[in-house]
Amino acid sequence: MITCHVTPGVRAMRVLAAVVLAAFSGSMWSSNLLCAVPAAICATFLLIGAITGWCPTQLLQGRSGRGGRAERAASDAGDLGFPTAPTPITIGSHKESRHD
Repeated sequence: MITCHVTPGVRAMRVLAAVVLAAFSGSMWSSNLLCAVPAAICATFLLIGAITGWCPTQLLQGRSGRGGRAERAASDAGDLGFPTAPTPITIGSHKESRHD
């Protein structure tokens, strides 16, 4: 598991934000579920992040944010996964000399 490198003060603020969001979610639960459910989900992610050090923003990074051998191999390849050409290739020029 990848953790956020945060201070204990930041973790305490996350717990406080999770408590406020959970209170809001609880107060809205009977009247407006469209506000209560997302607030409860956010409060859960904030609380998990505060306890474990996990960053909820890592959900947006996907597998490439995990590091390791796969990330290094992907950085060696181009955007499409193919290695880059060592020399530039020109196409369509008739004035090139042929290599025999």
